[in-house]
Amino acid sequence: MVTKNLSIGQRVGYFNTMFYWIFGLAHVIFILSPAMALIFGAILFSAPPTEIFLYVVPYLLAIYLSMHMLYGHVRWLFVSEIYETIQSFLTILAPLKTLISPAGKMFYVTPKEESLEHDSISTLTLNFYILISLLLLATGLGIYHLVTDAQGVEYYLVSLLWNCFNMLFVLAALGAMVELKQQRHRPRVNINEVVTVNFDGKFIPSNVENMTEDGALIRLPDWADLQNVEQGKLILHKNNAIQGNETQILGGLREIPFRVVRVHPIEEGGEKAVQIGVCFEYESVAQRRTVVAFVYGDSERWKKTLKSRNQPSSLWQGTYFLFSAVGKGLYHLKFAVTQVIKRKPVFRAAPGTDL
Repeated sequence: MVTKNLSIGQRVGYFNTMFYWIFGLAHVIFILSPAMALIFGAILFSAPPTEIFLYVVPYLLAIYLSMHMLYGHVRWLFVSEIYETIQSFLTILAPLKTLISPAGKMFYVTPKEESLEHDSISTLTLNFYILISLLLLATGLGIYHLVTDAQGVEYYLVSLLWNCFNMLFVLAALGAMVELKQQRHRPRVNINEVVTVNFDGKFIPSNVENMTEDGALIRLPDWADLQNVEQGKLILHKNNAIQGNETQILGGLREIPFRVVRVHPIEEGGEKAVQIGVCFEYESVAQRRTVVAFVYGDSERWKKTLKSRNQPSSLWQGTYFLFSAVGKGLYHLKFAVTQVIKRKPVFRAAPGTDL
């Protein structure tokens, strides 16, 4: 902001970027206000609930409907609220420390290619355990005020409903912090391409459903004889994905040897088939390059993938997503309590969380 030779537009842009990270303070106040009011018996609104609801409900509906119309094709409803709930309590101190000492804060890059062998919980949830306990305490005291204070029922009711509304997003935030079991080092990429599988000279037309540079899920016809089959070769056909100035591959390198790790018969729409999971056993670096080019090098496939994902979502999908996240939050709490009872580790270290 005080650097020389910057235009007014550049200064405004820098200010907007920095000011964004102050949103955490406002969001923390929004979440804690009704809880503090219920705990200390304060009255936030000196107006009947009917008048408040007549103002708040249309206001919230207008906001959410506008957001859905503008961004529904790229972001589901309520995702922003869950994101801001998580970020606000994790970043509220970082901007203040940065303002005090701009060069004194170290940035840690998040770890890559982690493999989770068991369900675990991020250490970032400690703040949210305190928060959810506070909201539950406020809910209990709010119910107590409703029962014991007949004159203040209408005032406490608004704070209680507001507190319960906030608790939904805090539970959803807890759901986002459950690290579910994931044995793969890399996520599978949906391919859906025609390939040929070679089992000791027997060529079978197949379809590769998803794939990484480590392995693939291949769908074969039901008549394929897979008894005592342990190894084979995957023959790639999509020429435009493995040819070009940067990824030109010789035809002989399109046969990728693999080892069968599982066989699973399936039936969809009355049509029987067999799915096999394979693990590649490369004989050269060039073969790995071939697979990498095939999986990641087709721009048309990525365009189709992005287009299929950027579809307008309905209001019901966003609502379902919210309550699904709340369900994961409840699972989070159940898992944590179970681990404590069994005296097993609950948290997984998160070395890349310092901002």
